[in-house]
Order: sequence, then C-alpha cells, then structure tokens
Amino acid sequence: MIAERLPQLAAMSRDQKWLVFRELEEELAADDSTETPAGKTAVIEILEQRWLNYVNDPSSATTWNKVQERMHAYRAQRRAEQA
Repeated sequence: MIAERLPQLAAMSRDQKWLVFRELEEELAADDSTETPAGKTAVIEILEQRWLNYVNDPSSATTWNKVQERMHAYRAQRRAEQA
C-alpha cells in the first residue's frame, strides 16, 4: 500500500491527499495505463521521487496557501474558458 511505503502521506490532511491525487491524475491523464501493474508502479515511483525531491531540498516545496491559490486560479481559468 502507498501509505506504508510513504508514511508521510498518512500525516496529510484529507484536502492535501486530494490535491496529491489530483496532481497525479493530471500528470498521468494522457497515459491510461495506470490500471496496469506497471502503471500503478509508475504512480508510486512519482510519489517517491517527489518525496525525495522534498527531502533533498525542502525549499522546493510549495506552501499549502500557495497550492490553494494555484487551485483557485486554475478553477477560475477553467470557468472562464467554459463560459
């Protein structure tokens, strides 16, 4: 299970977990092979690489406030495009 391999995921709030999920979903959207064992392994590898990036350089992380700002801006842009 991912939470066992990435225990820091268990410490995240529900909103943070959804954000990680959505980011991964967008990143993998063009590749629908995530339902295969290889695809699932790819998702785990992405999560692990992102965690290592953070461990090696904590300043590379984005604050929750910045993430929320990006999400709101993205949603506003999507709404404007659909109008």
